[in-house]
Amino acid sequence: MKQIQPAVTVPMFRDDIIDIEECMRRTGRCDRTIRDWCRDHGIGRKPFQSGRWEVSGPALEILIHGDFEALEMLRRGERDTPQVRRWIDHHLNHGLAQS
Repeated sequence: MKQIQPAVTVPMFRDDIIDIEECMRRTGRCDRTIRDWCRDHGIGRKPFQSGRWEVSGPALEILIHGDFEALEMLRRGERDTPQVRRWIDHHLNHGLAQS
């Protein structure tokens, strides 16, 4: 049986990081689905074995909207391109709306 390799995690800045609970609130999906997305699409990381998941808010927004080209651009660190910048801004504005 062929095993799927986890995706390379997108680089994250401190303002990008949200927790699993916030991801669940934004998407309406369960924690297991979010963790699967983190591993399968590289949108999050678990810094320590017993630690909490850190998820890239911009990468989550990109994933749920299906813009896989922007996800690969974000993974390559192309944060200043218009296609990626719109998702970073969307994530930051989403956080402000919830404050």
